[in-house]
Amino acid sequence: MPFKHVALDLRPAHFEAWLDLWRRHCRAHLAAPEAEELITPAMSMGERIRWVITRYGGPPDARAEGGEQSVP
Repeated sequence: MPFKHVALDLRPAHFEAWLDLWRRHCRAHLAAPEAEELITPAMSMGERIRWVITRYGGPPDARAEGGEQSVP
């Protein structure tokens, strides 16, 4: 599924904005333990999608900013 994101021309700032919104939303509407339960997998998904885009596509500046990383 992360490969579907390659064609979207996403950059690292997109992931930071998405994750920031998700964290704030979870913390505003849920108790701390439940919020963290949802934030943790979102962070993993964001890292995975960022890695796929950095490795297999996306704009050249996103590849340069992200560098080569191993998949967690």
